[in-house]
Amino acid sequence: MTLLGGALNAEEEKVLEYARTHGSVTRNEVIKLLEVSASTASRVLKKMVKRNLLKQNGKQEVPTILL
Repeated sequence: MTLLGGALNAEEEKVLEYARTHGSVTRNEVIKLLEVSASTASRVLKKMVKRNLLKQNGKQEVPTILL
């Protein structure tokens, strides 16, 4: 999939598909989905929010990310 700002990597595609299916995604769900550490999951989500692929809902320690 290609969006403004460049193509999605495999991790981003998995996270977006999960968010589309479930309506939101948390850092803990990304940890399980991608089998990565908490810091890596946070980094993936922050990058996706910065690229406007996802929107953070509030400032929770474990953020919920909405489409």
